Order: sequence, then C-alpha cells, then structure tokens
Amino acid sequence: MTCWAADMKTIPLSIEFEGELPEIAGNTWVKVGGKMYYETIEGVTYPVIRVQRIEEAVAPDAGKMYN
Repeated sequence: MTCWAADMKTIPLSIEFEGELPEIAGNTWVKVGGKMYYETIEGVTYPVIRVQRIEEAVAPDAGKMYN
C-alpha cells in the first residue's frame, strides 16, 4: 500500500508475528511488510498481516499533512 500523507486513513487490521515480538515503543510509526490474508470470526471477515519484516519509520511532517 502506498499513499501520500494527506490521503492517510486508518485501516483496522490485525498483525501476527512468528517468533519474538520486536521491541518498538507504542505510538511509533513503522513500515511493515508481510503476507496478508483474511480470517472470518462469527461471520465477520477481518484482514490480517503475517509480519515478515518491521522497522521504525520517520513520522510525516504534520505541518504538511493537510495542505
């Protein structure tokens, strides 16, 4: 998925890690790569990413997000 900062929107999804969880502070911007699949729970379909890589990212400049 690629987007401009001004076009950002939240997309709720679950992430699944194989192995140890990375040590990343809460509310940190990250880049995540992996394989996406869907699971259905009680008739509702949810997107899930099985994480293959994750790294901290620089947060976008908030002053330029809504110009």
